Amino acid sequence: MPVFLTVTLFNQAMQAALCLAQAEAAQATANADNAKARRMEKFKELKKMGLSNNQLDNFIP
Repeated sequence: MPVFLTVTLFNQAMQAALCLAQAEAAQATANADNAKARRMEKFKELKKMGLSNNQLDNFIP
């Protein structure tokens, strides 16, 4: 196999790996954002229920 073709295939494989890593990082960020949004909603619900500030301190969103 010519060296040029080998280098080209290697570069394409590295680009694909980088793309996959970026997609996984984006998914992880989205998951974290969704989890934070769910915690904030739960926090708001608890606050509406009239929990004291001391009780709410135990639930950090």
